[in-house]
Amino acid sequence: MYSAHDSTIGPLLAGYKLLDGSWPPFASNIAIELFERTKPNPKTSECDNHFVRVRYLNKPMKLPECEKEAIGDGTYCPLSRFEEISSQFIPKNYQEECEVPKEEK
Repeated sequence: MYSAHDSTIGPLLAGYKLLDGSWPPFASNIAIELFERTKPNPKTSECDNHFVRVRYLNKPMKLPECEKEAIGDGTYCPLSRFEEISSQFIPKNYQEECEVPKEEK
């Protein structure tokens, strides 16, 4: 569950392409839920038996970047695909990408 200021929820929604053009209202929230198949397929990897669903303002959302792989009502994204989508938000080299430039004298 992620609850914060609109200035952090808005960019997260935009990153997942869920922002509908209006800014998040007061007391907005995002829930990222992890589901596991009750009857796992032994022929698939562990990740393929797990799914993620994103809820915004308690409404299940369809992730546009997971449209082809989604199951059920289209809101359940395979964990491996969700990780791929989310990787764009995670720095590959934190020190290099997040470093504040030193002022030159």
